Amino acid sequence: GPPNSLFGFKVDFHHEMDKNTYWFLAAAPSANSSNITSVESSGAIFRCPISNNRNDCQEIPLYYESSGSYAKVTKGMFLGVSLRSSRNGVIMACGHKFTIESTSPSAEPGMPGRCYVFSSNFSLVKELDPCLPLGGFYSKCMAGISTDFSK
Repeated sequence: GPPNSLFGFKVDFHHEMDKNTYWFLAAAPSANSSNITSVESSGAIFRCPISNNRNDCQEIPLYYESSGSYAKVTKGMFLGVSLRSSRNGVIMACGHKFTIESTSPSAEPGMPGRCYVFSSNFSLVKELDPCLPLGGFYSKCMAGISTDFSK
């Protein structure tokens, strides 16, 4: 993994169902993502074929967004603090330090945390923001510090 990225902070095995292929997943929470070039140290999730080659890992694509009266800032979000692959091939990766800053100077930035859900073939399915419905109470929620799937 990339130097100083904390590559391997969290790891899991993954079964890509449609190709019947097995992967090793590795989180690098301090990595500079090649997919989010406008933000430093967002963190990254890598998929690695199970092989003897140490240099064949690929970053799973993830995209930065900004909209409306809030800028969603992923700098230092620690993506990969939690990482899990379910038995049916769903992947969840979270960054508990995901931050939202208001464009209004009087508003305090919040750190609600965010999780990303990927399909078995590594396509981004959805972003989970469990603390945002709480309104102003989410400011230091830091969701995603741990994650798991239930049956």
